[in-house]
Amino acid sequence: MKKLTLIHIALILIALVLLVGCSSKSDANLQGELTDGTLLSTFENYHLTIYKELSTARSISFEVISSEELSEVDVKIDVETPYEISMEKISIETDLPYYVYQNFRMLDWKRMYELHYQGVRHLLEVGAEMDNYAVEKFTDFNELYREDYERILQKKNYKDIYYYQVILQFQMEDIEIEGYEVFEEIFIIANGVEYKFDIGKVELDYATDFDIPEYLLSPVYIGAWGKAVEPNSKGEIVIDDMEFISLEDLVVTDIRVINDNVEIAEITITTDKDGVSMDRTFNKGEGMHLQQGTTLYPKVVLNDKNFINTQSYSNTIYLVIEYEIEGNSKVVYFESNYLTRPNVYEFIFRKIENVDFLSYYNDYFNKITEWNLDLH
Repeated sequence: MKKLTLIHIALILIALVLLVGCSSKSDANLQGELTDGTLLSTFENYHLTIYKELSTARSISFEVISSEELSEVDVKIDVETPYEISMEKISIETDLPYYVYQNFRMLDWKRMYELHYQGVRHLLEVGAEMDNYAVEKFTDFNELYREDYERILQKKNYKDIYYYQVILQFQMEDIEIEGYEVFEEIFIIANGVEYKFDIGKVELDYATDFDIPEYLLSPVYIGAWGKAVEPNSKGEIVIDDMEFISLEDLVVTDIRVINDNVEIAEITITTDKDGVSMDRTFNKGEGMHLQQGTTLYPKVVLNDKNFINTQSYSNTIYLVIEYEIEGNSKVVYFESNYLTRPNVYEFIFRKIENVDFLSYYNDYFNKITEWNLDLH
């Protein structure tokens, strides 16, 4: 066996350093603050349509993060539709979360999930009173960067940041426009400086006609707005807060969406009549008969192609429930707006520190959330 020379040893050490350096960032890579004149906007990857005839909410909400305090902002959009701008300061009441720092250090979230799963399974099998090596392994792995994280907190990185919510309210009822207006970028003017942002695609629809008759399958409420969704690999959204009451005997014949790039993966329905509940899967082409006074609770699982493996997103989903009564076909509409709501530090670390959080959500957070466990 040949002896290792000093050159061989040096090359091995360099290779090890390179391997370690590729797998994790150090605090030396942390910028730690917003440079002067920085303005960030969460208004990105929005893919939504606002209909003059159908939409009950004609507003768009997003957040602005600034290195300077702002008294007001102006927003320029290349549309004829008038709009109002409002802004409110958001108080930042928490320090940098540990999970954000773990993502900065490029923690292996697949391994984190494996250890967490093994620890929980061991607890369920043998109980908390037993010596649990699996739990210790998970705890040790989770605490890997804790000391470094505590030092970062003491340095008070990103202490001088200002956080605001901005709402754009479109006045579509006050103007006559033929067809559509579309915008894919906005300009934000703050403290005399103009910033350009690509926002995805927003369409103001003046052309589509909707036949909205008197509802005999009556919604308890007609929609929800600003519901938070987490990034995921399927672009999955679950609408599970709908409630309708059948005012007459009728047959539900179809449930569909009118959004482009959105597909229904599964529909399950709970019905309740006189205290008797029943769960069933809804299949297109199989009518569902409802007696007068029946309450209907649909749960619809959707996949939006614009949401697959993206960290920012917003869309308004329009559901159509078609039903027949005495041979006449009718529809009822339900709209629900969804958007990602990242922690302010998470968004800053994405934009300033170039941190990718998709593995955190896909490989750990979304799986653990299904267990209803406290993650942080």
